[in-house]
Amino acid sequence: MAQVYRPVDDQARTNRMLRSARQTKRDGTSISSRSACLALHAPRFVLRCGTMTRLLFLLLMLIGLWSVVETAHTQPMDDSRATTEQSCSFGMAKGEGSQSCHVPFPTGCLVANVPGTYKPWTTISRGGNTFCWFDEKATNWKTTITGSCSRCKSDHCSVQFIVRFDCSNQVH
Repeated sequence: MAQVYRPVDDQARTNRMLRSARQTKRDGTSISSRSACLALHAPRFVLRCGTMTRLLFLLLMLIGLWSVVETAHTQPMDDSRATTEQSCSFGMAKGEGSQSCHVPFPTGCLVANVPGTYKPWTTISRGGNTFCWFDEKATNWKTTITGSCSRCKSDHCSVQFIVRFDCSNQVH
């Protein structure tokens, strides 16, 4: 039974608030923005003005942050340059011994560093149960790059050694 009378109670409260707002305006005294908001909108059907103001503020903040992020994405990093990549790859059958391959070194290029570091920009992509690495003894990172893998312990193994190069100092 209480639910039947609730809309009537809400309407009565809204009417009291409207009368209070009108009375306050006639007296010349100021009313708070919250009271005015509640007096003008039935709280049951419309978000309260304070909530609407907070949502508008959050929306504007999100738009502002999004524009800052988009600006940051369009600015190139200081140490970023155009790169090219070279790779070598091979496959192994189960039980096949360790293997290696040489990544071709483009003429006039240097090995690119991972942006913001001094580490060579490389990737080792492998499939199957084997362990792969860039061979420290056979690689000098100036003229020779060699990738090696251990014995294949699954039905089939495959690997690709990828190195990025900076050729921006090349004379065209």
